[in-house]
Amino acid sequence: MTTLAGMGVGRLFGPGRLDPGHRRLHPRVVRSPSAGSWRHRSRGIARCVDTESERSRAAQRRQGRSASARGGAGFEPDHSPRRRRVGGRGQTRRSRREAQDDRARDARRLRPQGSRHLLDRRAQAVTALDASARRRLVALDGSPVLGGSVERLLEAIAEGAEAAGGIVTRFKCNEIQVKPCQSCGPEPTTGFCVFHDDMDPIYEALRDAHAVAVGSPIYFDTVSGPLKLVMDRCNCITPLVHAPGGGFTFRPLWPRTRRGVFVTALSSRHRHDLAEHSVRGFMKWIGTRWEETLAFAHDDEGLGSVVARPELLEHAREVGRRLIESPPLVPS
Repeated sequence: MTTLAGMGVGRLFGPGRLDPGHRRLHPRVVRSPSAGSWRHRSRGIARCVDTESERSRAAQRRQGRSASARGGAGFEPDHSPRRRRVGGRGQTRRSRREAQDDRARDARRLRPQGSRHLLDRRAQAVTALDASARRRLVALDGSPVLGGSVERLLEAIAEGAEAAGGIVTRFKCNEIQVKPCQSCGPEPTTGFCVFHDDMDPIYEALRDAHAVAVGSPIYFDTVSGPLKLVMDRCNCITPLVHAPGGGFTFRPLWPRTRRGVFVTALSSRHRHDLAEHSVRGFMKWIGTRWEETLAFAHDDEGLGSVVARPELLEHAREVGRRLIESPPLVPS
């Protein structure tokens, strides 16, 4: 047997393998095109192992290693045709036709059914168009009392608006986080406000609204504190801006085309006209014209006692329907 040991390569571990402990030499093994011999090359040095006995012993060693690795000497090797492995581990070579067939089959499986898919798309488009065309009512509830008369009156208005085909967006002013207005001066920002808190969705709702309903109890002849915070922060809807010729002027962000109502509950011994005056000024600032005030004056202290006045609740539903069904106001 001829090996490369005399040249410093190390002991040969069968065809195609060299001692991993060798140094400085980096041999590679290639198949010789003639006589089936193995040719070892290392830095230009080549020797051939082409004796019949060596080839026989090498074949026996390979068969023994395969049998022991697979669990026994009686293992018969599998000579069935295999696909050539290309690329990384686990990848096999396939024809271009097979790959195209697989992609086409996956596309057919994932593609929605023809006419049904088109009908679904049309239904979604119609639904989106219908939602955008429906009129919207924004209800600002300034009462901190859950289930109180103010909340019940606003719910009745919302029921009438929804019965007329409108969309109602409700805001509980006592449950949102709103920073008080800081009186920033003329044109502090290009948006609504320099602060970004729970007022952001209120600005967007008021911008898209067709009608506005404001509800509050009477506290010291005016509206509640939570509602007053929201009202003050809406100053930026008609902001103070620099006039072209010098000085300052107010510039509304949208025209005054909305309709509005004020809802309140109070003691029969008190008045609500001062709070109404404040709400009417607020509505004008947000592009809304006040049309009516629903006041529930009572002597009892019961929670939600307006339910004892079904005619008032029915009138509130009528107001909600009217707000949605009435056309937008013509800006003056």
